[in-house]
Amino acid sequence: MEVIRLVWHFVIHILVGTILFIVIGAAVVALHWFVTWMAAQGVSDYLITVLQGLEYAVFALDALAYVWFLVRVSWKFLREIAEQTR
Repeated sequence: MEVIRLVWHFVIHILVGTILFIVIGAAVVALHWFVTWMAAQGVSDYLITVLQGLEYAVFALDALAYVWFLVRVSWKFLREIAEQTR
């Protein structure tokens, strides 16, 4: 029964982490749409370039954090399963 609890705990962690990844990703998409709109309005190229750099940086950090989260949670889950099945 303990293994089922560990699996449930793992699934909940993965779902919450994925939802957070999607929320941050949606914010990046909204920023992209805003920057595209600003470019169409004739805002300076310098500001557009800075905001695009911000888009890429936030997305890259989000993706790296998500991958790190998945690796860390998976490793913890496997370690707990191994301890439980001894």
